[in-house]
Amino acid sequence: MEKIAALVFLIALICLIIGLIKPALFKALFKAKTSRKAVALTFGLVMIASVIVVGVVARPVSAADAAQEEIDQAMEEFIKEEEAKQKEAKQVKEEKPTSLTPEEAIKAIIQKELKGENNNDKPFLRDINVAMENNKAFVIINYNANENLTAHLTQVGIKSKMSDLYYKLYKSGQPIGAVSVCAYMTLTDKYGNKTDDIVYTTRLENEEAAKVNWSEDDSMVKNVILPKVWSTLFLHPALSED
Repeated sequence: MEKIAALVFLIALICLIIGLIKPALFKALFKAKTSRKAVALTFGLVMIASVIVVGVVARPVSAADAAQEEIDQAMEEFIKEEEAKQKEAKQVKEEKPTSLTPEEAIKAIIQKELKGENNNDKPFLRDINVAMENNKAFVIINYNANENLTAHLTQVGIKSKMSDLYYKLYKSGQPIGAVSVCAYMTLTDKYGNKTDDIVYTTRLENEEAAKVNWSEDDSMVKNVILPKVWSTLFLHPALSED
């Protein structure tokens, strides 16, 4: 019924416009002389009647319908929020790193510290050995050291790298029992043969490391304290020459 009334209103509007321009076109509808006033009155009444019919038959929005619409909207928003939360939780779960074992964590620290190559285009890291005993990690690190202009400068560079390794490992919170660091260099014998040999080996036990004031300034710990605390197991004569 609404659609019919709307259609009648539209037709009446069109007829009103045409009738106001050429009232003679509708002379068959009127017994008396056709005039613009008669056309306007006739079709105007038809339009008013159509509007009244639409107003009567149009389904009013009840309070119940309005409430239901609000419920539907709230439910739709709730579903969207839940979907967003589930998506976020899934992303967090995917991004959450897998927990590492002590051995894996220790190796990761060393690999990060010894990434890249030395100044002879050799990988810094040679190999890592981590042995667990009584829930303590006993670590051996073999790496290729940088060579500098003099034996003294080379030794200083090796000490600096050893300090970095001891510092990172003992401050990592991992169960360290002891760490040994072996520095390798390419040496040439009197016959001109070149071989990679250990030139410097040090070791820092957990018992000694526990006495270190790790809250001291980083450079103080690395450059002054640690070289006095670790044990030197081997120093090649080549590093003692100037």
